[in-house]
Amino acid sequence: MIGRATFGNPWLLKEIFAKLHNKKAPQKKSLAQKIPIIKKHLKLGIKNLGEHLGLLEMRKHLVSYIKDIQNASSFRQKLVQTKTLKETLSILDEIAKK
Repeated sequence: MIGRATFGNPWLLKEIFAKLHNKKAPQKKSLAQKIPIIKKHLKLGIKNLGEHLGLLEMRKHLVSYIKDIQNASSFRQKLVQTKTLKETLSILDEIAKK
């Protein structure tokens, strides 16, 4: 269950660790703080698998990252239809402006 919960929220493990060790939980990341990390994750996926397979694999992660933002469904639809890294980064930039 924890593994699935980390989709879109990889920082969950730090939160769990803090609670288990009676430490202050890290502050939740804003969307502006998440976008550079999302882009890095995307680029690493493409570096490892190539652009086509990397984008296909990253779709599930990308939609999870944005699930709680305003107009998520329209952005989700755009993200699952992208065919290039450049196009995907452009959509992430659009999301960052929200």
